[in-house]
Amino acid sequence: MAMTTVTLFDGSQVDSASEEWRHESEARMVARMRSTQQRHEYIEVVARQRGADAATSIRTLATRIRLREVLHREDA
Repeated sequence: MAMTTVTLFDGSQVDSASEEWRHESEARMVARMRSTQQRHEYIEVVARQRGADAATSIRTLATRIRLREVLHREDA
């Protein structure tokens, strides 16, 4: 299977099969959820299943992505 290179939010390039891309894809999904309640509920589930560090990591990246790519705020 051929490697596909993808560009992360921070500009770095990784393999599309990497953990970094999986993490960013999950954060992008959260960033695009329609309601604040949906986002909070998802992060709560992550915290219960994978721990506070995983939830914080996803929430932080999702917030940055949401500000820049969803809400189009350049200061994110």
